[in-house]
Amino acid sequence: MPERKQQRFVAEYLIDLNATAAYKRAGYEGKGKSAENAASRMLGNVGVQLAVTAAMQQRGERTGITADQVIREIERMAVTREAICIGVLLFRYFPSP
Repeated sequence: MPERKQQRFVAEYLIDLNATAAYKRAGYEGKGKSAENAASRMLGNVGVQLAVTAAMQQRGERTGITADQVIREIERMAVTREAICIGVLLFRYFPSP
């Protein structure tokens, strides 16, 4: 089981999957490359890895949403937005008579 600060790192990491930002938000000191390297080492810690995996699984069970579902929804939104933009451009430059 990770220590208290490592548990905070895990919780912060789950917010945006940015290890360096999570490292800093968890209260660890470090700037620039030193924070990046330390965050990378933190993710290499077996206890932290297990905690991240367990937390992600618990979140998936709690929300009922998978990463694949999120990706498909983002793709759908991007395609919809693209179609809207194309429609606006067509209307603007080729208005119906």
